[in-house]
Order: sequence, then structure tokens, then C-alpha cells
Amino acid sequence: MIPGRFCSLFLQFKTPVFQNHGRAKYYTQFRGSYFEVGFTKHQQNVLLKLEERVTDLAVVRYASPAFWSRLDFDQYDEKRTVLANSAFVAPAKVKSHQKWMYAGVKGKVVLNPDPEETDPDNWDTVIGMLEFLAIRQSLRQHIRSLALALGGIVGTPATADNTAWIRRIQRYGSLSEDDAGLVTDLSRVAQAADEAAATWLVLLLPDDEWRDALRNRRGLGWPMLLWSLMMGY
Repeated sequence: MIPGRFCSLFLQFKTPVFQNHGRAKYYTQFRGSYFEVGFTKHQQNVLLKLEERVTDLAVVRYASPAFWSRLDFDQYDEKRTVLANSAFVAPAKVKSHQKWMYAGVKGKVVLNPDPEETDPDNWDTVIGMLEFLAIRQSLRQHIRSLALALGGIVGTPATADNTAWIRRIQRYGSLSEDDAGLVTDLSRVAQAADEAAATWLVLLLPDDEWRDALRNRRGLGWPMLLWSLMMGY
């Protein structure tokens, strides 16, 4: 058990259209090429509800690459810098907009219809928000807090069917009541992420002495250490 603080990150990955011709609607406003992402009303509503419920425990973002070629992807993937070369936007900022346009990682950002310019969001700002929200607690406590925020009473399955499957797992796996509760909590959060078509990542920000020890052993800087300790469910 590495001592530190936990926070969750929910990402919904988007594939942009690269608008690089003068006939593109916002080519003049961007003074050149830009990336464009579309949203659906249902998709936005589900992700916005998720963001509202876990606002004190997690960061929820759309994520989209700020590059378009396979060569760029291969290079960034090899260096493990895909996220550092991606753009992000919060569902709360999207509101009822249907399009998200952005020029690179830190360039102009426009939402439309009824064009609205907003501040760019990148991997550095996402990390900063994660550090701000991270709470000192155990992994079990963090997952339980998320499950509570997403509705229901932790440890009390919502339906008889849930009772049946958790009891079977508990019997076959010789799980304690606490372990069975953890499985139920994991299921609830994972289901919420699945309904939002989002990837759920749990991040650990270790205490300084652990961070220094791991850096000395592995030669990892802080941002890379943070990435290496992501656990997806």
C-alpha cells in the first residue's frame, strides 16, 4: 500500500476531423487549420450527469488528439506523450453545444452553435485539477465514495439480481463482507462509466518519500510517474 492521495479520471475519447482548407466554416476565425469534434445530445447529457455527480472526486473530460497523421501517432505513442499532445474539454463547458473546434493543444477553442470561445484545456491543466481534487484515503474508500456519489447505498444491491450474483461471487471466492462490498462498488462505478462510454482511470499521487524512491529506482519524472501508476477498470 503506497501512501498518498487518490483521484479518478473519466475520459471519453473522440476522433476529430482535421479542417485544413479555406472552405472550412471557421478557417478564417482560426486563421488557418483546426480540429473539429461533434457531440450528440444524449452523449453529452449522460457525461454531464456523470461529471455533476463526481465533481469532488474525479475529473471528467472529452479527449481528442491535436494531431492527425499516423506518423505523429506512432511517434507520440513511442514516447508515451499522446495525452500531452491532445486537447480536452469539460462537459460542463460544452453545455448544449454540438461542435468543439480547437487549434492544437493550447490554441483557440470555439464551441458552437452560437459560437462561444473558451479557454483551452490540456494534459497539464488536467493533471493540475487531479492534484487539486486528490484526497488522502485508501483505494477502497475512494471507490466507495464514487459509488455513493453515483447513487444507491453502498453494500445494498439495488435489485434481487444483484444480490444473487454478488452472493455467488462471495461464496465461490470466499470473500468477506467488505470484499463483497468492494466488488459491488466497482461494478456500480464501472457501469456508470460504461453508460457514459468513458474510460475510468484511478490515479495515485504518492507521498514525497515514495515518489522520490520510485524516481530514483526507475528514473521517472513526476508526470511520467503519475501516468505509470494509472489503473484502469
